[in-house]
Amino acid sequence: MTNSQNPNRALLHDVHDGATLDDLLAGRHRLMFECKRCGASQEVDVQSLIRNHGGKTRIAYLKRVLACDRCPG
Repeated sequence: MTNSQNPNRALLHDVHDGATLDDLLAGRHRLMFECKRCGASQEVDVQSLIRNHGGKTRIAYLKRVLACDRCPG
């Protein structure tokens, strides 16, 4: 079973969407970004995101605004 077929994936997304960048840093978690357009994935530097967006920024917000550096526009 692939990760996208995991029935618990939606539940995990709901929990993670409520987390903040400070939560990720405190828990020593990594943040992975997967482009919905091309499927490319990469690890995102949490400390850089905190510097640019603030530690209270929620993962749900980042999911809406992060863009793939491989896709045009």
